[in-house]
Amino acid sequence: MRSTLPGIVLLLFIVTGCQSPAPRSDWHAQVAAVAGAPLEFRTEAEPLDDGAALPATLTLEQTIRQALTSSPEIQSALAKVRIAEADADQSRLLPNPVVTLVVRFRHESPIITPSIAEDLVAILRRPAAVRAADKHLRAVTADALIVVLNTIVEAQETFVAVRSNEDVFVVLAERLKLIEKLADVARSRKNAGEGTRLDVLTLDAQRVQLEADVAIKELARVQDRLTLARVLGRPSGATDWVLEAWNPPARLEVGEPALITSALKARPEIQSKLWELSALQDEVALARWSPFVTAQVGAEAEKDIVWSGGPAVSAPLPIFDLGNSRRDRVKAEVIGARHELAQARRLVVEDVRKANATFQLAQTALAKTRDQLLPLQEQRHEQAQASYRAGEADLTTLIIAEQDLQDAKEKVIELRQKAAVAYLRLVKAVGGGDMSAKP
Repeated sequence: MRSTLPGIVLLLFIVTGCQSPAPRSDWHAQVAAVAGAPLEFRTEAEPLDDGAALPATLTLEQTIRQALTSSPEIQSALAKVRIAEADADQSRLLPNPVVTLVVRFRHESPIITPSIAEDLVAILRRPAAVRAADKHLRAVTADALIVVLNTIVEAQETFVAVRSNEDVFVVLAERLKLIEKLADVARSRKNAGEGTRLDVLTLDAQRVQLEADVAIKELARVQDRLTLARVLGRPSGATDWVLEAWNPPARLEVGEPALITSALKARPEIQSKLWELSALQDEVALARWSPFVTAQVGAEAEKDIVWSGGPAVSAPLPIFDLGNSRRDRVKAEVIGARHELAQARRLVVEDVRKANATFQLAQTALAKTRDQLLPLQEQRHEQAQASYRAGEADLTTLIIAEQDLQDAKEKVIELRQKAAVAYLRLVKAVGGGDMSAKP
């Protein structure tokens, strides 16, 4: 007994203690690759308003950076990565040995029965459990990248929307100034006996209608700026920033097949599904041990008159529960994960094709409107204005020309915004990063 029991106890503690640490997740590098710069995991909750100073003129890059550093959603996702890291560490540890001491009293000397036991199945399940935990860690890291990408796209689209609103207001201000000048001309002509009161009333009505349109546009302007304030981490702060103009590239040299190939490799949604599927396949191996989860191995000794002892093994008899239900459940989860992976791949391809088609068509329409339609409408408006002042055309002709010019200018802004949003969504669809660097 003096040599057998201590040796077994020592062996159990060696097996339990000698566990390699879990590999640290490389989420720092992955997030930095998607975000364009490293992100810090903070242990304190985000304040209501970020106190960092912003420049007087915000660029798109500064907006993205501020959104990433002040996003509670990203910090929550990174906390889940830390949880998965802790689970991966825990998977490498065996349960603590259980020590039992039984003392039975009698007239003679008492009978003492000490024992120590370790979870046998935990030892046997450890390799597969470690693999499953590590793969789940990588899946959670991919989920965090999804949050980072969504934050980037939200910041980009909100920035473009606010910038487009400002461009629309420039056009509306020009139109209002023009109508006021025409109204002055109409009044001068009426006072000179060359015009009519109808012309003055028509232009006054046009001015009031335009002022009402400005008020409606102001609602969208305020809403977009309040959204941008929340994205920047300042939901209750000032919204009077000046935004730098930004336009998407005029052309995209990468073809659609290459974009799809890149997206299928880089999209974190697919990476997350792949790692979860692989982890579930390890769960299938773990399910084989389910009938024996209470099995234990250890050593037991007894002192009656003299000490005696030796190894002890206890295991359930798989009579009623053979583990079939557990195995069937995990296999069904694997099948479901495969279908989810197939659906994720299809959605990624759809995202890429939609964004690419929208970008290409919006760029074509933008070029037509900006380079052909807008110059023609400007010439037409100038001619109608000159004819009206010379008395060669009526006011209706001038108003129609002015409205068509206004519509063309707003169409240019709308198409520029659509092209920008489509380009930004295409960048997200292929997994983020610099589009010029894609294969």
